[in-house]
Amino acid sequence: MYNPSKIPWMKINDFLLDIGNIRDPKEFCVQVINKIYPLIPFDQARIYFLNENGKICDEVLYGVDKRWSDVYREYYSKIENGRYSISTKIENGFNSIPKLMGGVYNWANYECDEFITEYIKPQGLNHSLGFGFHNANNFTECVYSLDRTSHTGYTHEEIDIRSIIQPHLDNLHMNLFVLALKNNNFGKKTEVQNPLTKRESELAELLCIGMTPTWISKQLFLSLPTVYKHIANIHEKLNVSNRQELLLKLMNIQDPKRP
Repeated sequence: MYNPSKIPWMKINDFLLDIGNIRDPKEFCVQVINKIYPLIPFDQARIYFLNENGKICDEVLYGVDKRWSDVYREYYSKIENGRYSISTKIENGFNSIPKLMGGVYNWANYECDEFITEYIKPQGLNHSLGFGFHNANNFTECVYSLDRTSHTGYTHEEIDIRSIIQPHLDNLHMNLFVLALKNNNFGKKTEVQNPLTKRESELAELLCIGMTPTWISKQLFLSLPTVYKHIANIHEKLNVSNRQELLLKLMNIQDPKRP
């Protein structure tokens, strides 16, 4: 019988303190999987990282044959109008709205369509627990799936633990991008002169933590065309074309993908 008093509060506290010491966003996400196992055991695990268009741009797999992940990314995430995809574009195309906000899945209870019979069952998956981390505008940055091949489902205690730690991890993850900007003294003179105006610097900070042009327009009482004009100026002055490149530029990190 479920007993809420069995929640391991001290272990949860130690877990969050340990994870909170990590400062690199990807390492943070990877270590969540490495350190969460004593609290929520799993047989397999997947982390999918999303770009600003809601597309999978990177992955980390634990005990998962990569060919299954390739099949998902190249086929199932694209069929039936994105029925099995992680996220979808918002109207302005600037980022993604999460479809998977977190949940527990007993695959035996789902209709036996192609996805179940040709993808889930061949992998021997019986139960999955999902959750994601978001940016400041509540768009998904990465999605987790903790999978079990055994017939033992996730317990009420384990589901509660997920519900307890997920918002704390989400806040820690989001703050990594904000702290990166602060620690690099954005807006101040460094070895390279910052070419942005005060207003452009303000918008650049907001873009880097995931704010959309529409949100910026409302919060700063600027017209949307004015916001887009500022963004165009920022991109031109810093020679960047998206949020990731902008963040790297402001952190004075050379992006290896750029010449």
